[in-house]
Amino acid sequence: MCNFLPIASSLGYVAFYSYLSTGVTQPSQQQTIIFDVLKTNIGNAYSSSTGTFTARYNGLYHFSWTIYVYCRGYVYTEILRNDEVYGNSLANSEEICDDHSSSNNVIIELEQGDVVFIRTNAKHTSPADITGEVAFYAYMSSNEHAPSLHHTLIFDVPRTNIGNAYSKYSGLFTAPSNGVYHFSWTIYSGCHSNIPTEILRNDEIYGAALA
Repeated sequence: MCNFLPIASSLGYVAFYSYLSTGVTQPSQQQTIIFDVLKTNIGNAYSSSTGTFTARYNGLYHFSWTIYVYCRGYVYTEILRNDEVYGNSLANSEEICDDHSSSNNVIIELEQGDVVFIRTNAKHTSPADITGEVAFYAYMSSNEHAPSLHHTLIFDVPRTNIGNAYSKYSGLFTAPSNGVYHFSWTIYSGCHSNIPTEILRNDEIYGAALA
């Protein structure tokens, strides 16, 4: 996943957000990571075919990227302005058989025409596969009236479902791979009522909330 927002520009507004449509198998040294699915590309400064961002204006720019790796692997990545390395990141799951992620943020002063991109490190091989992104956001299209005990709340309108791991029909998220996942949910209740809810992994309760 890669995104960017300019924090100072004298001429206009430019922003993009993109992610990988599929994993990258055994990336080589200095391989450009091409986040090929564009969700936002205001100003058309990012190329989903080359993985490069070209500055439209002089200014300060903020970039962030996240890399996921599978079990028993590691991937060094770095961000470059033209040929100059500005930051790096290591996603490492060598010691624990699990999916791991690593993120980094940089602020770079760019001149018009400067090129920014993410690549694997020049000195280290990357004996791992970079995974694609998984994320979802959904809400209810209508209210639940007097839900019964152990009633699954189905958020039936998914606005984001990257990786198609969430089902709007069953209300279930099925993990596509091993890893650490973050979940949040919000429940609204009417006047003079309360609704206790809980989140489960399989049959095990992992958290609860009371509206």
